[in-house]
Amino acid sequence: MNYPWQSFDVNLKSKTGATALTFSTVGRHADVMELLKLKGAR
Repeated sequence: MNYPWQSFDVNLKSKTGATALTFSTVGRHADVMELLKLKGAR
């Protein structure tokens, strides 16, 4: 059976895919900045 919320979930993922990608990129950038801070503190 095909439930209505399955297609809604796919639509939601396609709409928020770019947002999720942006968040993960920002998260990686923050991790890199933290690593640089740790290296600078040594």
